[in-house]
Amino acid sequence: MPPSCSGPNGLAIDSAGRTLYIADSLKGIIWSVPVSGGSATPWLTDVALAPVPTEAPLIGANRLRFHNGALRVSNFNQGTLLRVPITNRGRADQPRRSPCRRGPLT
Repeated sequence: MPPSCSGPNGLAIDSAGRTLYIADSLKGIIWSVPVSGGSATPWLTDVALAPVPTEAPLIGANRLRFHNGALRVSNFNQGTLLRVPITNRGRADQPRRSPCRRGPLT
C-alpha cells in the first residue's frame, strides 16, 4: 500500500495483468503499482475523484473497473461515474463524466 494512501477503497488490475490500481477515497487519487512489486505512484489526481468535504462519510473515488480501453471510477459523494481513457503509454487521460441510465442494468 502506498505510504501516503489514507483511504484505499477500490482495486483493479489492468487487462495485461501488469498493474494494480488503487482508489484512495479520502485523497481523490488513483495509485498504480506493478503487480510484480515496486513502489506505488499517483496515476491520476483530479477534483472529480475527491470526496465532498461537507458530506459524511467522506467517500470519493471508491470503485474501479476496466472496460473498453478505459478505467471506470465511481465517486460516492459526488454521485458520479467517470470514464478515464488510457493513453497508449498507459497514462490517464482527462476523466469524463459518464451518462447514467435509469432502469435495470442489462
